[in-house]
Amino acid sequence: MQDAPHCRVTTIETPEQLSVLAVEGEISIHTVCPFREALQRLLDGGARQIVVDLTRVSFLDSTALGVLVSAQRRLLGRGGSLLVASCEPIAQLLRTVGLDRLFAMTTSRDESLVLAAQRATGTWQG
Repeated sequence: MQDAPHCRVTTIETPEQLSVLAVEGEISIHTVCPFREALQRLLDGGARQIVVDLTRVSFLDSTALGVLVSAQRRLLGRGGSLLVASCEPIAQLLRTVGLDRLFAMTTSRDESLVLAAQRATGTWQG
């Protein structure tokens, strides 16, 4: 018997209204709740920049894409932003549907944190 898909989410609080959401597994209509709820808590808590680390995600569907888009819109409304770290094939999916034009994408959590720090200090030139 095959294991049921799972989505594990870890929230890492950092200084300066920056938060990291590390996700592992599959994000689909069947597993999206922990992901959506964790993002919602960060947004409700006033986070201005959120790094979503999808580097350990093996699958995501349109439900997950909708959650990312919704979070980015809320963040933009308060002068914040969403940064997404992902590896192939997830990065390819995000580019294919045009989400690389909606939020910044990197290949690692560390790269996203550097970019977030540059944005916070005004040294980002992108």
